[in-house]
Amino acid sequence: MAFRWVEDLAQDLRKSARTLRTQRSFAATTIVTLALGIGASTVIFSVVDAVLLAPLDYNDAEQIFRIRTLDAQGQPTGAVGPALMEPFAETSQTAAAAFYGYSNETSVINREGTAFAITEYRTSEQFFRVFTNPLIRGRSFEPGDEYSNTILSYQTWRDLFGSDPDIVGSSINVNGDNLRVIGIAGPGFEYPVGTAMWTKIFTGPATRMLVNMEGYARVRPGIAAAQLSAELDGMAAGIQLRPGDRTMQTAVRPLIEEIVGDFKGTLFIISGATAILLLIACLNVANLLLTRGMVRMGEIALREALGAGRGRIFRLLMTESLLLCALGGALGLGLAMGAIRVVQAIGPKDLPRLDTVSIDQNTFLFATGCVLVTAFLAGFTPAVRLSWSDLSGLINAGARAGASGPGRNRLFGALVVVETSLAVMLVIGAGLLVRSYASLVSTNPGFDPDRMLTLLLNVPGRLDIQSVKTDANGNPTGYVGTGYLPVARFYEELAQRIAALPGVTSVGGTAFAPLNAGRFPSTPVPYRRVGAGDRAQDQSPWLAYNNQVMPGFFTTLAIRPVAGRLLEPSDTRDSAGVVLVNEAFVRAYFDGVNPVGRRLGMPNPGATRFGGVAFGISERMMDEAEIVGVIPDVKQGKLSDPVLPGVYIAHEQWTTRRLALVVRAGIDDPSSLIPAIRRELASMDPTIPPVFSVYSDVIASSLARQKLGAVLLVVFGFVSLTLAAVGLYGLVSYSVSQRGSEIAVRSALGADGNSVLKMFLGNGLRLAVVGIVLGLMGAFALRRVVASQLYGVSALDPQVLALVPLTMLCVALVASYLPARRASRVNPSTALREN
Repeated sequence: MAFRWVEDLAQDLRKSARTLRTQRSFAATTIVTLALGIGASTVIFSVVDAVLLAPLDYNDAEQIFRIRTLDAQGQPTGAVGPALMEPFAETSQTAAAAFYGYSNETSVINREGTAFAITEYRTSEQFFRVFTNPLIRGRSFEPGDEYSNTILSYQTWRDLFGSDPDIVGSSINVNGDNLRVIGIAGPGFEYPVGTAMWTKIFTGPATRMLVNMEGYARVRPGIAAAQLSAELDGMAAGIQLRPGDRTMQTAVRPLIEEIVGDFKGTLFIISGATAILLLIACLNVANLLLTRGMVRMGEIALREALGAGRGRIFRLLMTESLLLCALGGALGLGLAMGAIRVVQAIGPKDLPRLDTVSIDQNTFLFATGCVLVTAFLAGFTPAVRLSWSDLSGLINAGARAGASGPGRNRLFGALVVVETSLAVMLVIGAGLLVRSYASLVSTNPGFDPDRMLTLLLNVPGRLDIQSVKTDANGNPTGYVGTGYLPVARFYEELAQRIAALPGVTSVGGTAFAPLNAGRFPSTPVPYRRVGAGDRAQDQSPWLAYNNQVMPGFFTTLAIRPVAGRLLEPSDTRDSAGVVLVNEAFVRAYFDGVNPVGRRLGMPNPGATRFGGVAFGISERMMDEAEIVGVIPDVKQGKLSDPVLPGVYIAHEQWTTRRLALVVRAGIDDPSSLIPAIRRELASMDPTIPPVFSVYSDVIASSLARQKLGAVLLVVFGFVSLTLAAVGLYGLVSYSVSQRGSEIAVRSALGADGNSVLKMFLGNGLRLAVVGIVLGLMGAFALRRVVASQLYGVSALDPQVLALVPLTMLCVALVASYLPARRASRVNPSTALREN
């Protein structure tokens, strides 16, 4: 029996292949339609599988969570600190380990004396208890370790130190300090992404006030996120960093969501759009198979009359469908291979694991599943319809006459209506994302990014401390020397040298360049209120982003003050402390009243003074400052984010070792200035590695996720419109071919060509209108799903909701007109003879 079944299948495949060879136009249309649907589905699955579904490269990654604190509005700020994390790590019943830390751009010098810019992660000792991937050499952090102990990533060890087997236990030069290497991480391990080394963070009584770090925890097996969140909330409820502060509140997030970020929603929407496109392709193929089957009614009836059972006929028809889908799947896989390269080229560079997307085993199995599902969806209804119809009278009546029943036309029409409605929904989604992307691109960043580049530097080894002052108990209270003044002078001299280069218009400096590759700080800091007159009369701090800038920064970015003045070269260490605030700060804390002349207390008093916990990375010369000006809002982290309150401080008065010099060029290509800038920097200090960014590339990178979503949906929308047009064209063409006798009779009774044209054109347009209405209803029902991915555009945008139906009507008009015009030119006598 099994052998007979295999023999029948082989026979059916041979018959199907012969049939398709004789009907090449039909076969080509069907195969291409299926290839588009299956290929698009395969591409998106491969992205989703690699980015979202594939296990992370960390042991039991599902047990790792990011811990965040909430701001006054209940939004996660991403910031924690020792006050919460250290007690939690010691007493937690849900977590096996927890750590806190932060990333820092730094420089390391290899054995040959060459400096490299890298990212260092300063972390508490529990880091490698949360990320339990084993080290290949040395050991991880232990209690009592020195704060100068560090662990290198495998890539850093291999590329910068030549896989030196004796490096563990030796010292390396990092930012001018000697750090002791105690271990080497395994190949492929890096967290946060891009980290080159992990150094134990300094902890002490002064660090308790800091809330500007990342926190992570590995929960014990079987612990759910809700249990972790409940324990954190209970512990945070008793923590109040300063008098007048509210107690902490926390939120937790799985590691996979932390890594993928806000692109998860975009991927799910694109996946839904792909499913719709595949369904449209199935409906289209089903219609094509039904139309072709109606023409073959005579052949099928003859097979039945010669003894073929209905099950045998059903199997033959399903075999043809499976063969078509298999050919379409093979072509779709080929298209997917090329499309994946395009997605990787235009996709966001910061999307984790995008470079690992490929046609692997999972993708191949998914494509095979798509072939089987489409074969069933597209072929089952036509096969049942044709194999179980009453065919006995068709031999005498003729296949063509018997094929034109109203029930069959209703089925064809229903498929076209569903196909049209799905296409409308998909095109509306594409239109909304395109409008959103256009709105984002046209968003004013608050500065002029044209012809600009940035030069990110970290200047170590220039801290001038000749001797340390202490109190009676031996505690450090100050020093003799100029502190970080040599750092400030280095940047000033370098800026002057760059400004003198041919092709340079102006140069400024900033600790955080706006929109620059996510380097803007992730959390605000609390400024103290000094005096009265603000909107809120309580003593809660003013939360704002702080940014240290050189005087030329604002002129370089073409920013003018709204009130007061800008920072000037005279705002030095020897003058009174001054700051600027942005308009968002004024709206939040001064109710629109001009704050010029008011005073601010600096955040974390003493932290960046000598002996403070943050003195190693910067030095602040004042604890209070006067607001001397208000500047317009400048986009900070992303173009899509709202501008939050910000404070800008003179770099000489709060000097950071890390700074980005912003260069405006007087030539079209600012990147051509890079070699000359490198030479100037090398002549001053060859051990400082620069990191260059052209601002046009920076902004393009910040828009890459939205661009990818918009491009994919536009392609899907165009394909769905094409398939809907093909389906409508096929239906009207089939109706014309089946109603030849009726057309002849109408013509003989006096109907002219225009009336016939209107009749068929009206039939096609009525179906299109019904599909459009259903599509609009579907788009309205799904508006909240799409709204989360939009910027500056409503999910019910009137322009999109008006333009898409109009476009669909035009497509339907063209698709219906072509066969309708053919019907209007039918010769009555010829039609009667043929029918």
